[in-house]
Parts: sequence; structure tokens; C-alpha cells
Amino acid sequence: MTSLDAQQIAIAAREGSRALAALSGDDRSQLLKGMGKALIRHRDSILEANRLDMEDAQRSEEEGGLAPELVKRLRLSSARLDSLVAGFETLASATDPLGREVEKRQLGEGAVLTKVQAPLGVLLIIFESRPDALPQIVSLAIRSGNGLILKGGKEARRSNLALHEALSEELVKWVPAGTVALVEGREAIGQLLAEHKHIDL
Repeated sequence: MTSLDAQQIAIAAREGSRALAALSGDDRSQLLKGMGKALIRHRDSILEANRLDMEDAQRSEEEGGLAPELVKRLRLSSARLDSLVAGFETLASATDPLGREVEKRQLGEGAVLTKVQAPLGVLLIIFESRPDALPQIVSLAIRSGNGLILKGGKEARRSNLALHEALSEELVKWVPAGTVALVEGREAIGQLLAEHKHIDL
């Protein structure tokens, strides 16, 4: 990845975050429900991608390259996908956090300070080889109106791609595709960490 690529990814996530924050709470709820349904529709391809990742991981474990607990975290199952879908449903029915008044103070005659909850903007999140973390992170970002750049562990590469593709299928019906980006390779992180102008956290 070049610095220009990183900048384009960050700018796309920024534009997407604005589009996401502009949606009503009900719209974001519908988006979350749709993402849960997308996981169900793509269950077979997600589990097949995970099976291939598991095969590679088990070979690596046998050769002494991957700890057993890391292999265990990598596994997805149909039941685990059902749990992830339930998580999307739970967040979809939760109270919308955006625009909620958390503090109000009279500063003087005709001057009132009101603090309301708002999105952070664009988040860069690096997570280990636990593919079930990807939908969890995405669902929280959607509910809170934040754009997202994700970097998962290389052992879960196929699983992460399959999950991202499934969720993106629903995402693009509401906001630009770049709202939630998935990047690969360690070199990408160094480039993205330099994008202070477009990445907020």
C-alpha cells in the first residue's frame, strides 16, 4: 500500500462516516438488521472461508508456528454466526446514541450550553485473528455513526474477507462502500497511522 492508497481509503471512510451520521436512528437500525440478514445469506461462504483458514492454522500449529489457543479463537461455527446475527438485532433495537442530550447548563442570560452525543468520525481498529470480532466492531461503528478502517490478523484473512463482503452487500444500499474498509498487510498500518487529518482514533 502506498501513502496515496492510505489517504484515499481514509478519505472514503471520512465521507462514509458523514453519510452514516446523516442517517436517522431508524435508518441505522434497518441497516444493522440488514447486515444481520446478510450474514445468514452468506453463511455457507463465510464458513467455507473459515474452514480454509482453519486448515492453514492447524498445519501451522503442527509445525510449531501457531499456538493452540490462537487456532481455537480463529474458528467460526454456524452457532457463532447465529450469535453474531443476534448481536446485530440487539443493537438495532437499542436506543439511538446520536443526538442524545447528556448535559445542559445555563451559562448566562440567554446562553445555554448543551452537550449531546456525536460520532467520533473515522476509527482505525486493528484486531487479532478472531474473525467474530469483525462483525462486532462493524455493528458498534454503524450504531454510533462512525466510519471504520479494519485490519485483522493474517491467519483469518479469508474469513475476514468473506464477512466484510457479506456486510458490505447491505452497507452499500445505505452509504458509500468505503464507509467500512478492510485492509491487509502490516505496511498498511504505518501508512494509515500517518493519516491524522482523516482518521480520528
